[in-house]
Amino acid sequence: MKKVLYAMICSTLIFASSALPVNGVNYIESYDVNHDNKVTSSDVAYLAKILSGLAKPTSVDNLDVNGNGIVDELDLRTVLYYLLGQKTTTVFE
Repeated sequence: MKKVLYAMICSTLIFASSALPVNGVNYIESYDVNHDNKVTSSDVAYLAKILSGLAKPTSVDNLDVNGNGIVDELDLRTVLYYLLGQKTTTVFE
């Protein structure tokens, strides 16, 4: 299941990256999960790898993007929606 989720996220990133500026978007600390001082598709990829178990976080700061106390797919969607310029809504499932 995790590999399927990771594959879907990566394909979405490839599609979405064509619409993203090369230098990323304005830095917003809560969305910068990989701590590189910019919010880009790298943040989504990093969080996807952590959620799928393919990487261990170097820091747990900023991983809970939506602030619900759980690091999960909702955090991933929140960063992705932000990058795509879509309104993000937090849904507690």
